[in-house]
Amino acid sequence: MRVYQTKEIRNIAIVGSTRSGKTTLTEAMIYEGGLITRKGSVEEKNTVSDYRPIELERQSSVVASVLYTEYNNIKINMIDNPGVDDFVGEVAPSLSICDVVFLLLNAQNGIEIGTEINYRNIKKYDIPFVLVVNQLDHERANFEETINQARNLFGKKVTVLQYPVNQGPGFNSVVDILSMKMYKYPVGGKLEIVEIPDSEKAKAEELRNILCENAAESEESLMEKFFDKGELSNEEIIEGLKKGIISKSLSPVLCVSAKNNTGVSLLLDFIKEVIPSPGEMPMAKDINGNEIKCDSHSEMEFNPETMEVVVYIRKDKDKLLKQEKYKFKDGVFVKVE
Repeated sequence: MRVYQTKEIRNIAIVGSTRSGKTTLTEAMIYEGGLITRKGSVEEKNTVSDYRPIELERQSSVVASVLYTEYNNIKINMIDNPGVDDFVGEVAPSLSICDVVFLLLNAQNGIEIGTEINYRNIKKYDIPFVLVVNQLDHERANFEETINQARNLFGKKVTVLQYPVNQGPGFNSVVDILSMKMYKYPVGGKLEIVEIPDSEKAKAEELRNILCENAAESEESLMEKFFDKGELSNEEIIEGLKKGIISKSLSPVLCVSAKNNTGVSLLLDFIKEVIPSPGEMPMAKDINGNEIKCDSHSEMEFNPETMEVVVYIRKDKDKLLKQEKYKFKDGVFVKVE
């Protein structure tokens, strides 16, 4: 694996109610990134994330799994968290170290008890979050109702970036408001990017206007441009979305069918273009509210086979002060003396 610079890294946690499709989504992201050549499934008990005997027996996540994928020259570090309320204690450590949370919503059920529990934890750790509406291929899928329920819980920060054209059995088309194109995902075929159908243009343009306005609100200069021109360029929208995520004033909405890989490439593009890198995020604070400054000259190496981390602490680029090794044991990293 190549060495990635800080600007090429994204750190996310994936949370959601039980059966919302978190493990299936992480599997699809790893598959889309080319790290595996065959996508596993929870039912077949062969996913990258759920490999522990108790998880294979229950067919659901019990422990938070640290994973990654590579996509278009970036590395995406992911934590797949359990959705069962009994194991909510696994979620808290994930939220304390990630930059952005991806909160999955089951399009069949909308907002669930597990969604509200995860939202309480997200607020507790003061983490920005993105909404991903999954399982849009099911007969009872209802994107509009899910969005209405989300706005009732999360408020006006909910901003639709994508929406399904043909939800339900056979779902394979997504309208992307940023590019103003429709993405078609034929089963076993190549992704097609086509013009938005006439029947969808009015809805897409309305959502585009809302997207521009919400993105502009995150930055005064963008707001001035929006009032002056009545619209923003794609680059300006991305800038506004990124700043809105950092300030936690925006929660974009994406839509997928993780099981069928529909919309997953769009989600990965969104992560690359919009989700802030660790270097763009505000510095973490200690319990007294003081910023914890990071030495940009220090480096870290992680060996997934031995579950060891080596930290190189430098005074500057060429001078190494000390080297420390940590090993993952009983759910935490312990310093090796």
